[in-house]
Amino acid sequence: MTSLRVLEGALLVLLVVTVALKVSVMGAPIGEPHDPEAGVAAFLKEHGFESIVHPGEDDPRVFQATRADCRVLTSIVAPRGWHRDVIRQLAEDYDRLFYVFRGSIYPEQPVFLTWTDHYWTRIKRSFGLRASESPAVAVILSSGCAPHETPWSGITETH
Repeated sequence: MTSLRVLEGALLVLLVVTVALKVSVMGAPIGEPHDPEAGVAAFLKEHGFESIVHPGEDDPRVFQATRADCRVLTSIVAPRGWHRDVIRQLAEDYDRLFYVFRGSIYPEQPVFLTWTDHYWTRIKRSFGLRASESPAVAVILSSGCAPHETPWSGITETH
């Protein structure tokens, strides 16, 4: 009988703590949502690229930019890797494809990292915490681009 009372008491404490936690974060400000597409456009302009095109409602949206003989396509890709095949098809006429996530450059989309970041951000937001998702950006370069001429690892930073 005593163990039943202890269990009831523990459940009551757990209930009070979880309700208090939910009530305390209900009014917490989430903050302004970060617009990763605006950040990509700002990065490209900041590094001398012109003729940035942002066509319609395509999925994924693709930025096209040029600087001298360098042609670049960039796109913010889905965290679960859904856009990988589309990006590979776009890259067929180009020289180099890589992905940027959290300031690091990867030859393939780091799906596990982008997926976990996406869901971790959603969990934090569900508790009312300030959290912005880290975008994964596909970068496709033509043969006229010198890859080390532009600090591509900064394309996902807030501008």
